[in-house]
Amino acid sequence: IKYRLLINSEISKVSGYDSLQSKLELSPIRTDSVDVLTLPHTLEQISNPHQVLREAHRILIPEGHIVITGFNPISFWGLWYKVLKLFNKIPSNHQLIRANRIKDWLKLLDFQIVGGRMFYFKPPIAAEVINKRLSFMEKIGKKWLRFLGGGFTIVAIKRVITLTPVRPRWRPKREIWGDVD
Repeated sequence: IKYRLLINSEISKVSGYDSLQSKLELSPIRTDSVDVLTLPHTLEQISNPHQVLREAHRILIPEGHIVITGFNPISFWGLWYKVLKLFNKIPSNHQLIRANRIKDWLKLLDFQIVGGRMFYFKPPIAAEVINKRLSFMEKIGKKWLRFLGGGFTIVAIKRVITLTPVRPRWRPKREIWGDVD
């Protein structure tokens, strides 16, 4: 990747990246100028995720890719998120959005979903010993309970139907005889 840019409304400088301090809902990036856009846990922290997706559609080139990650509200991680929110450990304006809902929004914006998956089926426990004992949950989750994954990734392509002007092939008929009076 020749040029990378980090856009954040709060951070103005990050080492190793060119950065732009801007709101994601109204980015100053030129229309049809971005090849790949990643939104890691972004939609759950924004008050208007629809507008962020509309802006993503605007700045992506035709056939450009968007990669979205987030936490699944119907999982152990989603439950943990709600508990943290209850005890004011997470700002109250943050909300988890289901992957299917994001897919619907993307389809409305003429994106084509080309990939995605649910992952991490264990509960959010920091203890390594307990995590090892719960490793069977990963196998069961991947096989039978995919909808209970703690996180998800969605990959979509911006589809644009272009109109190609077609010139008519007909030519006006020539008069063979000329004017007859």
